Amino acid sequence: ELTKAIDYISAAIPMLELYNLNYHLCYAYSDLGVIFSYTASYETSFDYFNKSAAIAKKFQFTDRLSIAFNNIGEIYKILNDYEKALSFYQKSYEEDKKTGFISCRCVYYINFAEVYYLKADYESALKYAKIALEKIKSMKYDNALCEVYKIHALIYWKLNEYARAGNFFAQALDIAEYKMMYNYKIDVLDYYHQFLIEQDQIDLATKALTEAYALA
Repeated sequence: ELTKAIDYISAAIPMLELYNLNYHLCYAYSDLGVIFSYTASYETSFDYFNKSAAIAKKFQFTDRLSIAFNNIGEIYKILNDYEKALSFYQKSYEEDKKTGFISCRCVYYINFAEVYYLKADYESALKYAKIALEKIKSMKYDNALCEVYKIHALIYWKLNEYARAGNFFAQALDIAEYKMMYNYKIDVLDYYHQFLIEQDQIDLATKALTEAYALA
């Protein structure tokens, strides 16, 4: 289905250019960037995000620029260039602020937390995770709650606060099931089974991994 999506979007781009529908062109390039990131074609994904950002900057589409910067930050995070990732998340925040925080809906706070978690700066990671939880709940952006709960679980796991970690894993799994976000649930189950193995809860760990396999 990804191939079909690429074909449809690619077919639309010349028409968008012909009629100077630049705002929608930003969408098209951003969507292509997301699709190619799913296939781990990060260089191609990066190029499309940059194209979206260039058009958004030229025509001052602040909301699209915020999203483009956040997406570029995601590529840098995947490539382990954490300082550049943080820089682009900050740019995303600054553009989003101009829109009244309605474009990215504060998801960069989750990304800040994840990067600091990967840098093993758990104090900073937890600070941003808590901000993310507060902001996303206030916006009622339930689809992002799974990621918020997951990063809390991972941070508390590293801080050896296992009861809190387990509680947040449970909340992440519940929201993923409720919203039918099965790709997210697989990801959380993978981490959760590792967490349970470390707690010597082998039966539960096996159950979690079996459920992830069934969903996959």
